[in-house]
Amino acid sequence: MEIEPHARLNFFVGDNAAGKTSVLEAIYCLARGRSFRVNDSRVLCGKEGSAWAVAGTVEYNDSPADEFQTRFQSGKTRLLKQGEAQTLVD
Repeated sequence: MEIEPHARLNFFVGDNAAGKTSVLEAIYCLARGRSFRVNDSRVLCGKEGSAWAVAGTVEYNDSPADEFQTRFQSGKTRLLKQGEAQTLVD
């Protein structure tokens, strides 16, 4: 999925259960390393899952694109930029 947000205001419109909140949660998880809906990241794994990951590419005007990933596995969350480990402060 590709999203080209407007600089000031964006709307996500669709039927119930169409995935609007899932898109917002994925963006939030990518940026913050956790969900805005639940405190326990294990909940995002589902009943039979043990891990989850979100990846995205961010482009800034004429700058090279940056690749970001947030991974949760074995109770730990890892944030990556260009494949290298990061902290929330980074």
